Amino acid sequence: MKYLWTEDTGAGLHFWKLVDQLFFDDKLSVESKGSNQGLLDAVLDLEMKNGAVFTPRRE
Repeated sequence: MKYLWTEDTGAGLHFWKLVDQLFFDDKLSVESKGSNQGLLDAVLDLEMKNGAVFTPRRE
């Protein structure tokens, strides 16, 4: 799944959800800063298997 994170809440969040609906056929999960803590908690609960290592991509 692909995510679109935005600092917007309210009307700005609604705008990005419309962009997703109109241009990406609802293929993105649009999340706001209000839901970031839940996402961070979920990442902390991930369990690495078989010596997997997470390396952040730098651009």
